Amino acid sequence: MKKIFIILWILVVSNKIYSQQKSYEISFSTCLNKEIAEETFKDKYIVLDFWQTWCAPCIASFEDTNDLMRNYSSSEIVFANITNEKNKIDRIKRILEISPFNGYQLIDNDNYTYNQFKIHSFPTVVILDKKGRLLWKGNPGDLSQKLIFRITGIKSKTIKKAKSIEKNDYILKINNSESEIINSSSMSERNDYFVLQYNSNSLHNVLVNFFKTSSKRIVSNDPNSNSFGIDILGKFPTRYYSKKDINELILNKLKDKYKFTYTTIKENENIYIVEVQNEKLLKEFETNDSHASCGIAKKSISFHGYSLENIFLDFENADASDNYYRLGEMASEISQKTYDMTLYFDKEKLKSKLKKNYGLILKEKKEPVSKLKLVFNKK
Repeated sequence: MKKIFIILWILVVSNKIYSQQKSYEISFSTCLNKEIAEETFKDKYIVLDFWQTWCAPCIASFEDTNDLMRNYSSSEIVFANITNEKNKIDRIKRILEISPFNGYQLIDNDNYTYNQFKIHSFPTVVILDKKGRLLWKGNPGDLSQKLIFRITGIKSKTIKKAKSIEKNDYILKINNSESEIINSSSMSERNDYFVLQYNSNSLHNVLVNFFKTSSKRIVSNDPNSNSFGIDILGKFPTRYYSKKDINELILNKLKDKYKFTYTTIKENENIYIVEVQNEKLLKEFETNDSHASCGIAKKSISFHGYSLENIFLDFENADASDNYYRLGEMASEISQKTYDMTLYFDKEKLKSKLKKNYGLILKEKKEPVSKLKLVFNKK
């Protein structure tokens, strides 16, 4: 397969101020949806969106980018996305079939372009000028006609006045996924709509998000109820729908599609109760960052910007043991704060590090645990 190179110039960035420049090449080996000629990117501004198949926020942003690119002539500005997942071409095509991207769909087979731009987080988009100089780098959610005009001087086409948004102007698509389960999801608020994407989630994981529980607290009369992936795409006007309303709509459609009901039961389980022993030590790990994230390794899971309740709920979900967790009695100003914290799956190390690093202790006991029981109609 012939590799395509585009000669560009890039500037060294420092706090988004660009000064020194050097030449380099952006390369891609494949464009999935369009023919590319030599003049496709020549003497044009380029909006290049870096994405991955596991990144739900990346996929959710495509629709807004499509809306944006309709306002520009391809003779002035070109939109493209690019992924380096060369071994997932079938998966890429399937995602782009469900969530189309109307610009050029590029594959970076050898990571050349990714490495040149030093792409380590997703989603990330760059805007380049006609000589390939980097003008802007950021999140696709921040792209707008106003931003593009400020950076490039290009005016958008005349836009017709948007029609008024009605309650029934929503999208909800639920399909079985054709790929392995990866449990990636996102929900954001964009242009008067809530936009959500579940990318190959198991049914139980979708319900974990809806009911703010862990997968251990979901039981089923069907041993195969959690063995398949589900893709969900939704767009709901914020004027008429709350997040609770959206969850109820999706839940009802899931119940109809997969023929199940649910009820709440209680079962005795071994549970760890989290209590604060050293409030001063815990306070050192408070964070005011509104961007929450977590990462799972083989022996531990790390949280940034999570409340204690969500930390131990997600830890319970990730922990392969049969143990459950809940918060003990503590002041609301402690439980509602957000923290940076690393928890270990080894129980002795977990207890030791919680006490030493964060001033938290675990008390173990047997008690009834509320669970969600799914009952499938097997007829």
